[in-house]
Amino acid sequence: MLFFIFVFQCVGKSTTLKELQKRGWVVDDFKVSRSVQNELGWESLTRAEENAVDMVALQEAILTHKHQHDEHLAKHSTVFLTERTFADIVAYASLWVWKLIDADKWVANEAMAWHREYIKKCREAQLIYSGVILLPYMDHMPWENDPYRAKKSDISRVYEDVESFANQFAIPKLIIDTQTVDARVVQIENFLNKTIGI
Repeated sequence: MLFFIFVFQCVGKSTTLKELQKRGWVVDDFKVSRSVQNELGWESLTRAEENAVDMVALQEAILTHKHQHDEHLAKHSTVFLTERTFADIVAYASLWVWKLIDADKWVANEAMAWHREYIKKCREAQLIYSGVILLPYMDHMPWENDPYRAKKSDISRVYEDVESFANQFAIPKLIIDTQTVDARVVQIENFLNKTIGI
């Protein structure tokens, strides 16, 4: 069983994951988007906003790499926690699709046709997961700019799409609403125990 932990940067996910790891949970920190961007020779994630060809190449490679990686993990672990799932992968794809349409860089009907098929692929891949754990960005957290990550202005939109994906496909989810690491870990462990019956 796999569980998605945190969608967004600058929310304290690494610290929380380290604490969960100390408590015996198996944590996978594969950064699929960064890995694919490096493989494609990208210097900034904003390149996804420049044209449909590059954006599709990025998203299709992310989907393939993540699926292969997670299937391998699932064969070797009973329960583990991962930073990313296909819920946020499809949410970022939606973000780029609409930015390209709004900028007249992709014809809407062509973009939406690709998008529908991509959602189907992500939904099928998401079946490997037993639930999602979401941590929204909180104002008390300092923001760190990183060219390989999304912009702060895009975070709310992506978060809403992730939550919508989970709701649409009835995926069990937990929304973290506490600020301290200890309190977050308690929430997560309670959710895991309830969801997978530990």
